[in-house]
Amino acid sequence: MESRNAVLKFIANHQDQISGVLSGFDRLVFRGTLRSIAHAAGMNQYLCSNQILLKNFGSHASTSASG
Repeated sequence: MESRNAVLKFIANHQDQISGVLSGFDRLVFRGTLRSIAHAAGMNQYLCSNQILLKNFGSHASTSASG
């Protein structure tokens, strides 16, 4: 029940930035493509915007995916 309260608190704190809420029995899995980075120019723009060198992308991706 404590995790449910955390979700409700999060929603209350960010309600002005939330346009909808999905809920499910256990977890939801989303599949799709991030079109803005699905091509070389878009990926280059992402890396540049986030000040990530191409040689450091592997560690950035690992950190982003685990967090």
